[in-house]
Parts: sequence; C-alpha cells; structure tokens
Amino acid sequence: MINRQALVGRHHPVIQGFDKNASLSVGNGNYAFTVDATGLQSFPALYADGGVPLGHLSNWAWHTLPNPEGYRMDHCPLTYYNTFNGRSVGFPYSPRGQRSAEYNWLQANPHRL
Repeated sequence: MINRQALVGRHHPVIQGFDKNASLSVGNGNYAFTVDATGLQSFPALYADGGVPLGHLSNWAWHTLPNPEGYRMDHCPLTYYNTFNGRSVGFPYSPRGQRSAEYNWLQANPHRL
C-alpha cells in the first residue's frame, strides 16, 4: 500500500518569492507545467525577460510551422553518431553560427507544443 501523505511530503516544494531564473516545472514525463510563485501562471511577464518562461509541454500535442520556402530534409547533411549498441544513426546537425534558414526551420519542426 502506498503512503500517499509521505510520498507527497517528499515532493513538496516551497516557493517564497519570484525569481525569473527559478521557475518550477512539475510533470509526469508526458506533460509538464511551469509555474510562478503563485503555483499557477499568474505573472508570465516577470519570467519572459531572459528568465525561464512559464508554459506547458506535452507529448500528445505537436505543432508545425508553415513551410512557404519548401524546405526539405534531404538538403541538410547528416552527421553520424554511434549508439551504445554499435548502430550508426544520422542526425541533421550543423554547429551554431553555421546554420542556414533551411536547417533552422527543419530543426524546429515538428515540435512538441
């Protein structure tokens, strides 16, 4: 039997003030919710200027930006990495500062909402 009071007591954060670099995110691996000192998202402007923005992230909602330029995955060269089981996997990778507009669009799409 689960002692729910003890379980919740171990994970009971206390926030005593607003800090744009220390918002709190709670979640279960499929959904996350980032809150301010109120425990909700009451003051998002306090966190928007260089801080950790308040928001949601889920595995069940995805979003894609429009592609008016017709960007295609096969235009981005792949960099290959060896996985722990010896399999080689290619990822479109370009170092910061060397990324084209096409690469930036492809990297961001689709993305979790």
